[in-house]
Amino acid sequence: MPVLAFFAAAALALLALLYVAAATLEKDMSPIVTSSRVGLPQQERPATVRVLTTPPAPEPDMSSQSVLAAQPKSKTKANTASPSHEEMLRRLSGYGQNLPDRFTIRGQ
Repeated sequence: MPVLAFFAAAALALLALLYVAAATLEKDMSPIVTSSRVGLPQQERPATVRVLTTPPAPEPDMSSQSVLAAQPKSKTKANTASPSHEEMLRRLSGYGQNLPDRFTIRGQ
């Protein structure tokens, strides 16, 4: 309960100070109003808006010697037919290849 008594006394003291300050201040005192900034430099704003853009890059010269030398050389043009679906599955699964058995100790 001493805490509540402390808060009550503090509230009464602050209220008394508020009444004393209101009685001592002048009644018709208006706040100071200024229409410009005092002591600060003026903001500089550009008159026009500049859009920052870059020109497009030039097209690369695909006929230069370095580009032609970097292109891969084709080995043969004879086998241009794509393999069938079954052939691709056999290649991917490794069916028919002679792979060593991983679970035997043969070959150690």
